[in-house]
Amino acid sequence: EVVFKGNGSVFVVDSAMNIASESKCAFDFIGARYEFDNPFKWVLRLPPVGRGWFENVYVDETMRCARDSRGDTLVVVRDE
Repeated sequence: EVVFKGNGSVFVVDSAMNIASESKCAFDFIGARYEFDNPFKWVLRLPPVGRGWFENVYVDETMRCARDSRGDTLVVVRDE
C-alpha cells in the first residue's frame, strides 16, 4: 500500500508484489481510492491500472539502486 496525504485527503494505491528472481520483483496495482475529508468525508474508488517490475542493481547498508520496466533508474537512500 502506498499512501499520499495532503489537505486532509488521502490517495491510496494497493498492490501485490511477487519475487521473480534474486534481484527482480514484479508488481500489479490491484486497487486505488481517494479519501476526501473536506468539506465532508467520502471515498472515491478507482480501477486498478498498471503492472511492472523493478530490478535491484546495487544494494548496500545505506543505498539501493534499481532499474524498472519504464526504463527509469531509482536511487533510494536510507534516512539516518
